[in-house]
Amino acid sequence: EKLNQGEAIRKLIRDTGMKETESEILKAVFNDANNLISRVLTRVEGMCIETICTGKVVIKENGYEATVDYNVPTENILSVADWHNPAHSILADLVTIQRTAKNKIKRMVINDTVMGYILANTELKNIVASYTPIQFLTEDWAKTYILNTFGIDVVVDSLTYKLNALDTTEYKFVPDNRIAFLATDGAVGN
Repeated sequence: EKLNQGEAIRKLIRDTGMKETESEILKAVFNDANNLISRVLTRVEGMCIETICTGKVVIKENGYEATVDYNVPTENILSVADWHNPAHSILADLVTIQRTAKNKIKRMVINDTVMGYILANTELKNIVASYTPIQFLTEDWAKTYILNTFGIDVVVDSLTYKLNALDTTEYKFVPDNRIAFLATDGAVGN
């Protein structure tokens, strides 16, 4: 990113002579700088999550286009396509994933849509309903149950970003119907 101090800002500085409106000019310049920094940090975050979720990073920056493929083995890419179906056994999928993983799965990164699938799951609803006193399936309950049963910490990333400040469309960092299973603790991506 670059900060272009074009003709308009140069004219404003020249016409005002940096007197009473100096703070307004500085705010205009540094708000632009903050926006640029925010865009760079957002893009880096997007690339990190894209790497975790797909094993690839698509770069389209400054006229340069490339795809960096980390060659994630095909056996590491599992289908959990039926999680949207409330009758599907999400718990059986988690057992399979734990058994087939080369290293112990310690964390799964999902977005709010996938958490919605978990909360709508009939099997989990029946388990929580069997407790005395009666409990209800909440996000916290589901996270605690999965952690206690499978040792998997559930991280729900519902953050979104825009491609530019004036854009009305928001994109999710963690795409819908994607789950990243990680065998690491600590900061995601380390």
